[in-house]
Amino acid sequence: MHIKTKSLSALIITLIIGIVIGSVGSGMYRSYLYRSKVTHMRSPQGFKDRLEKVIQPEASQEAELQEKMSRHYQRVDSLGKTFRGQMDSLNLIFQNDLKELLNEEQQQRLAEFFEKMKRPDRRRDGRYPKK
Repeated sequence: MHIKTKSLSALIITLIIGIVIGSVGSGMYRSYLYRSKVTHMRSPQGFKDRLEKVIQPEASQEAELQEKMSRHYQRVDSLGKTFRGQMDSLNLIFQNDLKELLNEEQQQRLAEFFEKMKRPDRRRDGRYPKK
């Protein structure tokens, strides 16, 4: 090979490797930002931050508003926990109703499906993040 061909090959390979590393790194960084933002939004502080941004309270309203937002967050959070428990009960009733209809393999797949739904790290689209 000629020296120009070797140099050009090395340059092209370096460019391709750079593009791959850049796209993978960018995807990982965006995924990290998304996860941290979602985690913050689901926390009590994230809940308060969103409401404060919407309400834009005056200084005189700050203390009472914080107390009321904390109380409201606790109610919303407990409702979510109650809802999850009710959904689990309904899913169990549904599984029991289908026992006569489904074969053993189908019952197992359905049980696994409902078990995966209980996991707290399930994403909105039903898939699970890689750990």
